[in-house]
Amino acid sequence: MLGLSNSPRAERSIVVVDVVPGGVGAAILSLTPDGSAHIIASHRSMVTLEVETPEHSIAALGERMDAVLGALRSARPTLPISEVYCVIHSPWARSSMVSSKSEYTGPTEIDQHAITDTARASMKDARGIDLKNLFEARAVRIWLNGYPVQMPEGKQAQTLEIVSLLSDLDPELRSSIEVSVHHTFANAKVVFRSAIRTFLDALARIPSADGSYLVVDMGVDATEIVSVRDSAIAGTRTVSEGLRTILARVAPDRPVQESLSTIRMLLRDACEGEACNQIREAIAKAEPELVRIFGEVIGELAAGERVANKLVLIAHEDLQEWLEQFFTRIDFTQFTLTTLPFVTYAMSSADSRVYAADASHLDTALHFDAALVNIDARSE
Repeated sequence: MLGLSNSPRAERSIVVVDVVPGGVGAAILSLTPDGSAHIIASHRSMVTLEVETPEHSIAALGERMDAVLGALRSARPTLPISEVYCVIHSPWARSSMVSSKSEYTGPTEIDQHAITDTARASMKDARGIDLKNLFEARAVRIWLNGYPVQMPEGKQAQTLEIVSLLSDLDPELRSSIEVSVHHTFANAKVVFRSAIRTFLDALARIPSADGSYLVVDMGVDATEIVSVRDSAIAGTRTVSEGLRTILARVAPDRPVQESLSTIRMLLRDACEGEACNQIREAIAKAEPELVRIFGEVIGELAAGERVANKLVLIAHEDLQEWLEQFFTRIDFTQFTLTTLPFVTYAMSSADSRVYAADASHLDTALHFDAALVNIDARSE
């Protein structure tokens, strides 16, 4: 990975957009010459749980992006925006981890050509993605002579091994996003990133993270679970449970926003009455089945090598606290490396000051996105 640059830079403003089925969030970051990032405006669309066809999903995404980006533009109408980062979550961004190895007859100087050729050789092994629609290819781990290195160029080695993250995106979806961005920020450069790359890159640079953790990224219809060891993906699984199915279990006949509001108040002990009691009882009844479902999938990930007990959870902000409690108090210790319960990871205040100051009001996904943007900017 690239090292962070300490060279002074002019202040600039970048927009980050978090894209998931059913919703869009965005924020404007002001990147200052001292290397910090300040959140100066943010907005998130109301979540929708309507069942959408692929065509409807693309049209609805465009509408949501127009509304969210328009709100940001209105908040800072004269602010020049140089770039817009679009972070795409599963299942819209599909990712695959691949590896390849080059062996030389003797010590050889490793240059960019050697790295590129070795990385390209692994693409044929990509599973579940369309290489024609590739939008990112990122080397996440490099070994020389069996030892991990961050800056391999110019070093001598007899073996070069690379683990890369590849991600694809439907071209119609990509076009819809670009049209929406340029509708609001006509001159901005559009940068695409997968959500999993965002987590990998951000956590690899944050001192309080140690490179091994379990990512639980909950969307509307499914949850992507990723086991990360030593900053590389060790395994991924998808659970057919998400915001829609959980609300269907605990509040099937209530409007979405009303249900989420009630759950939020329950967690704060600020909810009384029959409606609150009904949802409280429904959550208690739903938890055993959710434990079984998630336990089976985490068990599959842990079959070869136990997962880290550090948990990185990304979910709708009204379910975040309940899900944190769910994963940390339920006994998943049989699957963890330390045989201890999961511990939810959160950026420390020191991390926030360095990578995304004033971001405490953002949801977890946008917080990580903001950190990625600042890390990328400081690495240029």
